Amino acid sequence: METRFRVASRSSSDVLEPSRDRNGWIRVFTKARVCVVLLCAFPLLLPIPAAANVVLTWNASAGKAAIAACISPADDPLHESRMYAMTHVAIHDALNAIERRSRPYAFHASADPWSSPDAAAAAAARDVLITLIGEIPAPFPAVCVQNGINSVEADYAAALAAIPDGAPKTAGILIGQISAA
Repeated sequence: METRFRVASRSSSDVLEPSRDRNGWIRVFTKARVCVVLLCAFPLLLPIPAAANVVLTWNASAGKAAIAACISPADDPLHESRMYAMTHVAIHDALNAIERRSRPYAFHASADPWSSPDAAAAAAARDVLITLIGEIPAPFPAVCVQNGINSVEADYAAALAAIPDGAPKTAGILIGQISAA
């Protein structure tokens, strides 16, 4: 890039300066930064899809179940991290089967687009969590394991109660169960 210089007189000496003064460059860079910030912030103004909310809800439910099952991070981080990973893979694949947005991890089927994503995520999360919490080895007390299972079942019942009965709910549950298998 070629920079043109002009001669400016200051005091009694001649100084070579860029054709654009320092304040001009600051204004250009400030405008560019504002544009970048606005472009990055625009997606935040869009509504969050329902599927994102159900994923966050089941993430919180998995955390509650882990605490109820006595496998909080301080006690058993390996079982807990495995539980989160497997739960989210099942939820991802169930939601992805309904509306394909990315490559599936384990479940490579397609579902009817009218299937309920909330029911699919709930069923996928429930089936994975119940299975994994039920397999927690000793020295964890059986009462803790049962408390974890009860926590998941209560959240699952509440999630399904919030979804209207019908074919979309039934199809969503089926997709979630198959994704978790």
